[in-house]
Amino acid sequence: LRSLDAYHRCAADAVVGWGPQLSPRGGQVSSGVLIGRPDAHFYASWRRRLLRGYDAGRTDFGRSCNVSTELALSRPRLVHAAPDLGPLPRFASRELYDGYLEQAPLAHLSAFRHGWRLRDLMVHRSLEKIAALVLAAANRSLSDAVTRGTDAGGGAAPEAASRTTQLRECVRTMQEACWARPGGRCGIYGA
Repeated sequence: LRSLDAYHRCAADAVVGWGPQLSPRGGQVSSGVLIGRPDAHFYASWRRRLLRGYDAGRTDFGRSCNVSTELALSRPRLVHAAPDLGPLPRFASRELYDGYLEQAPLAHLSAFRHGWRLRDLMVHRSLEKIAALVLAAANRSLSDAVTRGTDAGGGAAPEAASRTTQLRECVRTMQEACWARPGGRCGIYGA
């Protein structure tokens, strides 16, 4: 929803989301947002530990976050834990959710194993706000891509054309999603 450039310039080996609400022990790294160099030591260690004992037949939503947290706590100088990159916090009203999303750098939805997450999404209709913000960001990017997407001779640069096509598909998909329409009744909101 906003530029993440500041996190790319962070001196730490890795930047990870932190979710204070994810653990009764006071917080947990959320592996839903990982920023850093592809060759970062933290990520190499994370991949090795995550793949050790991996069982494709068993879905374990908490394992990745548990491994991330253990690794971050064992090597705190390698990682910067950023709460604003963690999962969407829990709020008591739609207005509070909307206010948070207006200023958040991203909307990271997770913690679906917790019943409160689904209830909050249904009651406060957070997906409507997220969809509006994502559409606005995609439209800005699309406009920028079209504006900058020409070569010196005025023709479309191949990578700009590809990006423009992807952005148009993103916008079309979002606009067609019933959960993104204000007042829509489908799927998660109950039809």
